[in-house]
Amino acid sequence: TSNGRAPKFKTFRPEVVPNHRAAEDCECAGNQTTAYGRHKYHKLKTRRPQSQQYVRLGSGDGIQQSESSNLFKPRHQKSPSSGATYVVDTYGDQKILTYGSLDRYAIPQYYRFGERSLVGLQQSQKIQNEASDERILVVSSGQRSISNVQIEDRYTKIIRSMSPELDIQPISLNGARLDILADIVPLETIAPAKSGRRDSISESQASGSVVGKARLNEQLKARELSICKHNSIKEEEAPDCLLCGHKQRDRRRVFSRRVQADPKDLGAWLGLVSCEDHALCSSSPNDTERRSNANIKVSIYEKALVHFQNPEARERLLLGLMKEASIVWNAGKLSTKWRSVVQDNPGYLQLRLRYLNFKQSAFPEFSYEDARKAYSECLEYLQKATKKTTAGEIMHTNLYDIQIYVILRLTLFMSEAGFAEHAVAIWQALLETQFFVPTRFQVDNLKSSPHNEQEMMDSFEDFWNSEVSRIGEEGSKGWAYYCLRKGEPPAPKTDMVGKLEKGPDIFATWMALERQQSSMSYQPSRSLDGVEEKDPYRVVLFPDIQPYLLSSFAPLSREVILDAFLAFCQLPPYRLEGAAGASSRWWSDGFIRNQLLHQNMDRLDGPFDLLVWNFRLDQHTLFPTSYKWFSAFVRNQSLHDRDASGIERSAWILSALKALVDIDVGNDEFAIYCLAFELSVSPNTVIRTARSLLQKHPSSVRLYNAYALLEYRLGNHRRGEEVIIRTLNMRKLFDETARSEFILLWRTWIWELLDMNKTLEALQRLLSYTDGTLYPECSTGVMGEPPYVSSTLVLRTEKALSETRDYLISRSRHKLAATAAECLVLLTYLRDSSVIATASTVYKQNLGLLAASPSESSSHEHFRQAFARLIYHHATHNSLVKPAEIRSLLAESLAAVPHNTILLSLYAWNEARFRIDDRVRSIVQDVALRASTEPDADKSVVPHFFAIHHELSRGIIFGSNFNSIRSTFERAVESEAGAHCAGLWKSYFLFEHSTNNRQRAKAVFYRGIRACPWVKELYMLAFEYLRDEAMSKSELRSVYELLSEKELRLHIDLEDLVYEREEE
Repeated sequence: TSNGRAPKFKTFRPEVVPNHRAAEDCECAGNQTTAYGRHKYHKLKTRRPQSQQYVRLGSGDGIQQSESSNLFKPRHQKSPSSGATYVVDTYGDQKILTYGSLDRYAIPQYYRFGERSLVGLQQSQKIQNEASDERILVVSSGQRSISNVQIEDRYTKIIRSMSPELDIQPISLNGARLDILADIVPLETIAPAKSGRRDSISESQASGSVVGKARLNEQLKARELSICKHNSIKEEEAPDCLLCGHKQRDRRRVFSRRVQADPKDLGAWLGLVSCEDHALCSSSPNDTERRSNANIKVSIYEKALVHFQNPEARERLLLGLMKEASIVWNAGKLSTKWRSVVQDNPGYLQLRLRYLNFKQSAFPEFSYEDARKAYSECLEYLQKATKKTTAGEIMHTNLYDIQIYVILRLTLFMSEAGFAEHAVAIWQALLETQFFVPTRFQVDNLKSSPHNEQEMMDSFEDFWNSEVSRIGEEGSKGWAYYCLRKGEPPAPKTDMVGKLEKGPDIFATWMALERQQSSMSYQPSRSLDGVEEKDPYRVVLFPDIQPYLLSSFAPLSREVILDAFLAFCQLPPYRLEGAAGASSRWWSDGFIRNQLLHQNMDRLDGPFDLLVWNFRLDQHTLFPTSYKWFSAFVRNQSLHDRDASGIERSAWILSALKALVDIDVGNDEFAIYCLAFELSVSPNTVIRTARSLLQKHPSSVRLYNAYALLEYRLGNHRRGEEVIIRTLNMRKLFDETARSEFILLWRTWIWELLDMNKTLEALQRLLSYTDGTLYPECSTGVMGEPPYVSSTLVLRTEKALSETRDYLISRSRHKLAATAAECLVLLTYLRDSSVIATASTVYKQNLGLLAASPSESSSHEHFRQAFARLIYHHATHNSLVKPAEIRSLLAESLAAVPHNTILLSLYAWNEARFRIDDRVRSIVQDVALRASTEPDADKSVVPHFFAIHHELSRGIIFGSNFNSIRSTFERAVESEAGAHCAGLWKSYFLFEHSTNNRQRAKAVFYRGIRACPWVKELYMLAFEYLRDEAMSKSELRSVYELLSEKELRLHIDLEDLVYEREEE
């Protein structure tokens, strides 16, 4: 070169010569050179010969010519002086020592050969120019990436090689669909094809692929759909992954044409919205996709509303619009829209109820007084609407039921916000004005005039202001008794706690005092009681409750009031008739099922201990054998005993129920319900209560049966059996209607013997059903055990039970008919030596008869529960049990009643006993949860609670872990049914806290109070569980200030002490 500097080429190697010093220099040069890979590499389509290249090897004397391939062979130029091919540079570049590298501007440009390949490596491994630099050379891993074009070409070749008549067979899943949102990916073994045909794909091949959460390529789905022939595969049987894209596009086009042809076609507009609902069916959409999808649906709803003036159609469209708008609009815009919609459409009741949900749960706009005002306005409108209709109209009954529902929601809202005494006072006033009305103000004697109604309200105001004992309180006689004989108020009492004092942990002290005062403020105080002077809410005056009293009376709906009062007390409704009944809907409402706010998830022992249950009440669940069957009151008992005022609260509820029973409210079923509740909270007094009821109702067979069950549950088996025998022997003293209820006594007797494992004696007693008369010695085992069972006697018993069943069906007494059918199944089971297969045949035959009963009857579900108990008894008392047989029987029942937790829990119990599988997850996802997400179905929170219970109880061995439990909680709180369920959020928080992950628990805490801003108990979790590590003093103070900002009830003022401590 002109400057005498030779460039350094690490890629080139000098020719080896027998000069040892040159070799040593070369070795030294190889060790000292560190700048490999610092040059730029370029592709060269047309390479030109390079000029002569030189290499300087250290300071040695051996200079060798660098050789390369012929393509880069240099043009040899001889020196003018010596004619040598190479020039020896003895001076070098001393600046290399200063800068540590060659001068990049002095290095001539060169090009590598081989398209970024390296000698010695595979051809698939290439130099990555983008990732390489002067010091580091990055080489690819060698894995080939297949482009989309290659995939499509390969797919096209496969399709072309197949027959044009190729059919894709659907995956047979027995009616259930693959759940692409599952926590696990099922891997199924691909069985070899038995058939030699090449023109079809077998079922095993069709189901051999892994179905996961990843989205399928839309082009591949279109190609697969193009080869599906409609003559060989039905549209409804095709897998969702195939139909989700192609089918929905066709449906969207059809609905769009219908909308253009007839803009007033409501079904077409709703179908167009449903197309957007199914647009995300093949994946788990993220927030952006949800918002985009909701934006499209909002636009569709707004366009549709222009064409409709029909109230029903507009209400349905507005409900859909506001639901989607809550996803995409901010709080201010949504609140403004809600106010305008409700004002413009005052007669839309469902829209008003949805507006109450918004006012109660919208965190940025929430305040206690605003939400309470919204409830008051809704009740005021309902009362005006009720007065405009006559009492005999169906609309009047519906309005009355809605009023009761709104009052239930309002009182629960008040109680959970900290104003429990106000809520209790409202229920005391409602029960007094509905069930303890003086004779002159009853419906038959009250003329419909404003003057008479005002006189009645004045009388009740006088009763309330007298401060005599009200319903539920000790010594209460009722409003009617007060009008006759007046009365005196109870003795004054004091419920003040100690004062808050300074200490090292001021928040811990405040939390303890606040909880203590809250528990003591459950009932309203009198003006003479010793209460805190600064607390104006402890004494509830008549103007505080007057807006919530029902101005019109509907005696036919009094049972609805009872169920609403029980729901307020977090007790199960005693009547759950009909799938569409009001009580059934309330019992699955996420705003109402909040009993977990007052209990922890510390006891999950066996299949009978559920977080939240949902089943029909019968004698099996009201009076269950301990730890042998499901109970309606076990968790409610812990609910009332865990709080500081649990005993006082349960005593108040029991006293109110007894007062209602004493005036014959309801029927025998309600009296039996009260006995079952008293057995759970006060077993020492329940026998005395039962005897007093029998004295008042000596002809009630149901009460005799309940009395016998009480004796059995208290351990007096012989006395319980005597009650049954004595009642059966009094058969002639009862009328025909009462004698038809004797089947209850037979069922009780047989099941008690089965629980004691006396199978033969149970069969003997059941075969005595035809005689009608029993003697005491039959129950002592004196009668010998026959070596065989007479077929004639069995036929006679079957005929008698069948006649009883048919007679009860003809009298429309379907629940008693289900009891007779249960006895028929028990007879078959005991006769055939406890074989469940023959019993299941008789069960299915009788189920068909009960299924023909009216839709409002729940007899078929009672019958399914009774057979489920027989299945459990069979599985626990026999050594040879077929789990597949039990599974199929329970699965059939779950398909009919998917939200029944007895069936769900037994299904999970059976799977846990026999094999490790995910059938329970599948049936919860595909049956229970999917049933609650149907467009016209009631949104139930019960399946989510059961899914959580199952994940918590199955353990790590059976596939559960923190991630699966957390995922189940997330699905629950993100669902429409559980988004605002305070009990669900508290359970989620306690789970995260139990994992010792304080930051996760803190995040769930903030999410919970944002979803349920009215629930004071959720705010108190920060002071109880996050006080030490997760939250600082300033954060705790912010939570306290948030309580005040949202206007929730605070008994103890903490603000002054906090400021004093900060100043110190």
